Amino acid sequence: MPMTILPDPEELPDLEELMDTGEASRFLTIDMQQPTSVGTLTKWRCKGGGPVFQRVSRRIRYRKSRIRQFALSRISREMHSTSEVG
Repeated sequence: MPMTILPDPEELPDLEELMDTGEASRFLTIDMQQPTSVGTLTKWRCKGGGPVFQRVSRRIRYRKSRIRQFALSRISREMHSTSEVG
């Protein structure tokens, strides 16, 4: 019987952190308070401008840490007036 060689667990991605498009949309909308539809994420994947994503086989997945990083990058600094450049 041939021996199966398994990859080192330290080299595997943290699959617990990966979200599908619907989960990423809910995370952005609810947790990060930035309403974002599944359609918007799909458009961003095609045209650019959205969070980075990965393919796991044929499925699209987003890392929670990268979604959070993307959401935080869209928040301006604190301002005292709407006439300030943010």
